[in-house]
Amino acid sequence: MKSKSAIVLGCLMICAFAWLAKTGQAQELDSESSTPPLNFKAELAYVSKYVWRGLTLNPDPALQPSITVSHQIGLSYNLWASMDTTSVGEDIGYGDRAGSFTEIDHTLSHCFAAGVASVTVGLVHYTFPNTGFASTSEIFVSAAFAGNLSPVLGVNYDLDEAEGAYVSAAFSRELSLGDTRKGFETLNISGRIGYGTSDYNKFYFGVDKKAFVDLLVSASAPIKINNKFSIIPSLSYSAVLDRNLRRNVSRPNQFIGGLTLSFAF
Repeated sequence: MKSKSAIVLGCLMICAFAWLAKTGQAQELDSESSTPPLNFKAELAYVSKYVWRGLTLNPDPALQPSITVSHQIGLSYNLWASMDTTSVGEDIGYGDRAGSFTEIDHTLSHCFAAGVASVTVGLVHYTFPNTGFASTSEIFVSAAFAGNLSPVLGVNYDLDEAEGAYVSAAFSRELSLGDTRKGFETLNISGRIGYGTSDYNKFYFGVDKKAFVDLLVSASAPIKINNKFSIIPSLSYSAVLDRNLRRNVSRPNQFIGGLTLSFAF
């Protein structure tokens, strides 16, 4: 475990040095452009339940704030957290967790163009305060392609706990509503299907086999208040796909409602 933590730390240091090395180049570009070198985005989401890759991590509502700092050269850092709003933890021995953060994630990534694709590589470090669960980290790579469905292919590999991979294929489509009088300009439809290696599925589902893990379909209709602030209602459907994995979860099919406040500055 110590060696893997060192790998995580090493990856973070490499990304940090890359950021510093390229910042000088970006500053030269900034002198000839009005585009700010750094961009910030803050979000606060309220979800009816917290479902992650088919697993119900909280069957009750949760608050999920996040902040992202991105540089025009493609580097970004995201801090994301989930706060329980009820005492759901009492029945599994963690006491009343209402008002407590039960997950805090740190993501460092770099996005760059590679041929016809936009490639993102990075690292996510998951921590679970107030739960007793061990922290873990994933390295990931994804490739986004242009087109009507904006397909994205991704691979996440868990370094510490699962030591397995989660492979995903996603799509999204933005539909114009043609009426901006009430702020609704577009309807965004997205979907994702995930596939897990045997090690991944054994750790998260207790099933030692390669299999399709989950399907997630979402719809959202952003309400644009101004150029910086939006309110985004959403509805998602999550389903665990493999029948053996379904036997080991109490809620294999879920609808999740959400409302997100988004502010860019």
